[in-house]
Amino acid sequence: MPHPYWLQNAIRRNPRSAGPGEPFAAPPEFDEAADRDGVPVAPVQTKPQRKKRPIRRAAPYWAIGRKRAMDWLEQNGFPEPWDGGQAELEHDVAGVLAARGYHPAESTIRRYVRRWIDEYRDRVNKGSPHEGPHLTY
Repeated sequence: MPHPYWLQNAIRRNPRSAGPGEPFAAPPEFDEAADRDGVPVAPVQTKPQRKKRPIRRAAPYWAIGRKRAMDWLEQNGFPEPWDGGQAELEHDVAGVLAARGYHPAESTIRRYVRRWIDEYRDRVNKGSPHEGPHLTY
């Protein structure tokens, strides 16, 4: 098995860095016959390709939280900065989900509530009486 590029460079600089049981000589890629213009020729290292992951769908229980949040927003309106309304809404959604046995992290609840507030604000500002399709970001 060939050594990684960084180890090949280390072996070339210090042949004893090959480790126990390894030959003290540099790998064949670095022998004198492979030199061109006095520069050792190293094998080309390519970056490994990252796997494309499928888009993760939201858990089904977020539909329950979204419905509760939209009802809360219809009754109380969207919260203004520093009025504590978002915290109340987060607490309300967390309570509804906890009653059904779901306990997502506080930061996750905050992220979803922020999306729902923005969605509600956009719907109210457009003047549409009907909800549009729910899109998961």
